[in-house]
Amino acid sequence: GGGAMEEEEGGSLIYGLVGVIVHKGEASHGHYYSLLKHHPTGIWYKIDDETVTEFDLDNLPAECFGGVQTETRGFRAEKRLRNHNAFVLVYHRESDAQTERASCSDSSPSPDAASPASSG
Repeated sequence: GGGAMEEEEGGSLIYGLVGVIVHKGEASHGHYYSLLKHHPTGIWYKIDDETVTEFDLDNLPAECFGGVQTETRGFRAEKRLRNHNAFVLVYHRESDAQTERASCSDSSPSPDAASPASSG
């Protein structure tokens, strides 16, 4: 017991990515910045020291997964290592919000519910 991904009664736990801390550089030196999702709007932001800009989530693989990139210089294409790597991932448990919404709607009386005076 106690695992983060255990099933709740009636279903699986659902988690959504809400933040990434990215390291750009090498093991001995580098720079950190964050990618964060603004919860009410769903808009992602890149927070890099004093600069905050909107971030397109389609760019997440290029921003966080390292690998090789091709840069064109004049008529020559050079392959270079991409030194951006996700360092910490932050998740939010979304199934809590779904459970809360369901329990709120369960507590309000149904329009079809018979009142005590009309039964019998």
